[in-house]
Amino acid sequence: MLETLLSSNASPSSKRKAANDSESLTFPPNYESTARHTHGSEKSIEPGLDLDHKTGTAEQEFLMERPPSKRARQEQFSSISAAGPVSTFQEEVNAAAKEVPRPKNPSSFLLMMPLDVLFEIVSHIAPTDLIILCRVCKTIRETLLSKSAVVVWRASRAKFDAPDCPEWISEPAWTALLFGDSCQACGTNNVTQVDFTLLRRICVKCRQQHLVLSTKVKNRYSGLNEYVLDLILSTQGRISKGIYYWDTDIEETMAKIDAAKEREPSGFPSMDDLLETLRMAKSAKARSIEERKSDWTHWHGQYQTGRSRDIARLQQRRLEQIKARLLGLGYDQRDLGFLIYHPEESKSTAMLTDESWDSIRLQLESETVEHRDRRLANEAGQQRQERAAVVYNRFIEHKKRIHPSRWKSLMTSLQITLLDPFLTIIGSNSSLDDTEAAVDEAFGDIEKILRDAENRQKLSLRALLPPAQGTIQNLEPLHLATAVFSCNNASKKRDTCTFSMTTHNSFYFGFNEVSEHYCDVVDWRWYWRNNNPHGSEYEDERRQRINGPGFTYNPRMAEAVQKVLNIIKLEPSTTTIEELDRKVDAERSPIRFGCQSCPTYRIKETWFSSIQRDGFGWRALVEHLSSDIAHNPSIDIFILTSKQAAEVRECELSQERNTWGCSKWACAHCSEHVEQLQRRDKVLLHLRDKHSIKEPQQTKDFLVIEPSKPSSAHRLRYNVDGEHLL
Repeated sequence: MLETLLSSNASPSSKRKAANDSESLTFPPNYESTARHTHGSEKSIEPGLDLDHKTGTAEQEFLMERPPSKRARQEQFSSISAAGPVSTFQEEVNAAAKEVPRPKNPSSFLLMMPLDVLFEIVSHIAPTDLIILCRVCKTIRETLLSKSAVVVWRASRAKFDAPDCPEWISEPAWTALLFGDSCQACGTNNVTQVDFTLLRRICVKCRQQHLVLSTKVKNRYSGLNEYVLDLILSTQGRISKGIYYWDTDIEETMAKIDAAKEREPSGFPSMDDLLETLRMAKSAKARSIEERKSDWTHWHGQYQTGRSRDIARLQQRRLEQIKARLLGLGYDQRDLGFLIYHPEESKSTAMLTDESWDSIRLQLESETVEHRDRRLANEAGQQRQERAAVVYNRFIEHKKRIHPSRWKSLMTSLQITLLDPFLTIIGSNSSLDDTEAAVDEAFGDIEKILRDAENRQKLSLRALLPPAQGTIQNLEPLHLATAVFSCNNASKKRDTCTFSMTTHNSFYFGFNEVSEHYCDVVDWRWYWRNNNPHGSEYEDERRQRINGPGFTYNPRMAEAVQKVLNIIKLEPSTTTIEELDRKVDAERSPIRFGCQSCPTYRIKETWFSSIQRDGFGWRALVEHLSSDIAHNPSIDIFILTSKQAAEVRECELSQERNTWGCSKWACAHCSEHVEQLQRRDKVLLHLRDKHSIKEPQQTKDFLVIEPSKPSSAHRLRYNVDGEHLL
């Protein structure tokens, strides 16, 4: 009904102002001002609303005039019928309507009707709409704030079973307090909490700014008499038990008292009479508020709950209207879920019209297309992931058929899915049954596919070696101890592989360590769900995923290996990594190294102290020599005694024990841990329960699939000259 009144009786500028100011203007309950009602000869004073606009003389005269009476419909019709044929009837009606003078101000149409008719119409609209109607223009505002319009406010409020208005507050102000949703101090919207002790709706920020604690009033208002606080209403804080006063109430009461003091000699009531009157009025208000506050609070809570439900219903109605429009344009219901999270449309309660739809259509269609493309891409990713899962399951079955010692040299699951023909199968749009049949056929040649991939990697690594290193017949140059490679992902500062999942450094000796290096591992499920690496433009990415970031031959490390081999009198051109490991890790006499140039450390214990120095295995010694080229291996490097080598070996075993708690171990007798590696203790428990092996041996009964190299060499130490008493 409010929309009808405003659309037919208000100018566009007035309607815009009413919409913008619907919650910005406030109705302070204790503010008193004079409003002159000029409809007819009645004048009234209406307290409780801030009436800044005063009615001018010319407008008073215009409003006091009765509108001209309309001609009887019978006269119009009879004159038209007598004037001519029936075919000209509508034309003459239109011509007569044009001759009727219309007021220049459309909003005055409401004031041209009798008051009883006007009040009967506006009494049927909601209180919130009645407040908005007051803000359309000055004349309507003053009419609805007159004393004769009190029945309108009461009738509108009664439709919501709202509590009765207190005696000292006007009906419009009480309506604004109950049904408004803006702060009455600053105008902030969406403020629903009402402090019925102060009879104000105030936001949190204004509570902090305007409420003054009783113990701080004197500090803020110097010269304040104590009886002033007895004349105004107070409230309690939400957390503190202290008493708070509204600052403007204090200031207005002080102003009244000061004004009364100035008028006292002129014959006005004495100061004592004024204070007694204010004190009695405050006591009456406080008693009335205390008696009815619980009922007000209960009703207001129920009203806000119902209002929230109504707002949610209107918001849902608008969303359904928008969905119906988009579905009519051919969009899918699955692409419209974003509307409930839309920052604007999900909060709007206005009914969708053709005009409003035209203003939002382009933006909503653009967002719908975006969500449609995202949904289609997600569905395509799910289909790729399902087809990749078929390849993964067949690969797991293949791993179960081979010995666990080969697992660590196999390609990752993602690398397998990127190989042809699996890449083509995953990228096809075939059904799941056809995918399983194609994958089963392709896995008949899985050994050949893996062998070809291994040969390609070996070929690329051989190309990095110096020419002289591959001239010996019947000897794989990638198995030589001098075949040292660095990962291209190595950090230049720390010389370590940034993305390595298995090692702490970036130096890899021979093909076996290179093939066991898992660098920048990506889960195949995530990759295929979020990527579609088909087409020539993705060739480089696929090659990098399959071959890894690549490796570089490290001549500096190879030279250090030659120095180590010369120390233990082995031929660098023919010694393989396996032979070198067997030589230095002999069970009876392991070989470890020391460096004369390295500093010594005094280690203090409870009763003894010892002097220690760093010890090295052959790999650690190679890194040590390559990091300090000033060393002279023939002078500085020496072989430790058997006792000192045993101490260094014990330190190495201690480092290895730190990896027992990592999930890198598997049983060597079955494929129980093919998909999920376990901790060492769990693997030993499996061997005892499933295979009845009570004393299992590493490498024979269980093994580490993802070995971890020592993080550094300085923790491998030996005693230089034995222990000494402190």
